[in-house]
Amino acid sequence: NVISESEQLLGSEQGVFSELVAIKKLLQEFDSFDGLPERIESILIELNDVNAELSDINSKLESDPQQLQVCNNRLDTINNLLQKHRVQYVEELIDLRNEIDTKIQISSSFDEQILVKKDAIEKQYKVLKDSADILDVSRRKVLPKLKSKIEKHLKNLGMPYAQFKVSLNKTDNFHQFGNTTITFLFSANKGSAMQAVSKVASGGELSRLMLAIKYLTAESSKVNALVFDEIDTGVSGEIASLMGDMMREISSKNQLIAISHLPQIASKAKVHLKVVKKVKSGTTISDVKVLNNEQRVEEIAKLLSGKEITNAAFENAKVLLNQ
Repeated sequence: NVISESEQLLGSEQGVFSELVAIKKLLQEFDSFDGLPERIESILIELNDVNAELSDINSKLESDPQQLQVCNNRLDTINNLLQKHRVQYVEELIDLRNEIDTKIQISSSFDEQILVKKDAIEKQYKVLKDSADILDVSRRKVLPKLKSKIEKHLKNLGMPYAQFKVSLNKTDNFHQFGNTTITFLFSANKGSAMQAVSKVASGGELSRLMLAIKYLTAESSKVNALVFDEIDTGVSGEIASLMGDMMREISSKNQLIAISHLPQIASKAKVHLKVVKKVKSGTTISDVKVLNNEQRVEEIAKLLSGKEITNAAFENAKVLLNQ
């Protein structure tokens, strides 16, 4: 053990004690080393006391083999821990132990933290659910009026038998629209069952339905400007003219920008912008130009007859613009 090894290093024939005695004898033969032999003698006295104390401790340990085994076991444990955690000093083990203790203390409070978080989540869930319920009730209140108005507009747009309905179904899942799934149901023909708009509406029917919804939205929203990008897809002739009239009504209260290739709709506007794509320095750019009265007639006539503008197209364009 450590004590026995220390005794051997001090008291063996080649130990520290013997070596210092030999050094003392050598120095005593020379007067130039005056004082050094005495200092070595002091060291020898101190070492002798240390050796005696070690012997005393060792004798006590030997008389208590159980305590000796405890000490040896502890040393083995410490050495194993040093190897396991790849550190060199006991101080590093102590720091590691303190770090682990801190983590254990933090983890022991996890249950309490989880309860606090659960309570906060439950409170927020109640707020969310209450808000979703209020939103759902508000929606259901306006559905009959919404249905009536949209069907009226669809009738004015050439669909006398059109039916429209909004289906609301509450779920357990929340999203940006609350916890209700919203489905627009539609039927264009008499006797046809209503189905989801995405399944049954043709291009022209969908355009008219979208315009009817946009019309109502413009009435109730605070949006100052609306943009319709070819909302007239799938319609022509009289229906296009009716849609143009409705868009003109919308523009009386809101600024409306409509992109259209139909003369019946384009002619309803007060101001016309012509958008042309050009290639400049290898890059495609869009050029926007405000048209004067003559240019407006010319562009409407082009929509009526194509590149070769006939006199009839010019006259028809003037009529459309003056309606």
